[in-house]
Amino acid sequence: MRLVELIRIFIESLQMLGPERMVWRYDAIFINNRYEEEYHLRAFGHIAEQLKGYIKKELMHEIESHVA
Repeated sequence: MRLVELIRIFIESLQMLGPERMVWRYDAIFINNRYEEEYHLRAFGHIAEQLKGYIKKELMHEIESHVA
């Protein structure tokens, strides 16, 4: 399922349940050669912008480095 569709479903759930009853959690964050810190910052920012006005609480969990 594409990210756009997942965000749409999440927003529909927020509208049904209310933003005070749901939390958006961005994890697990793995840093490696393909997914660098900048990737996650852009991805988090993009998703946060889409959820702006719908969600009241978000969590970003620890970052783990897996560089080969």
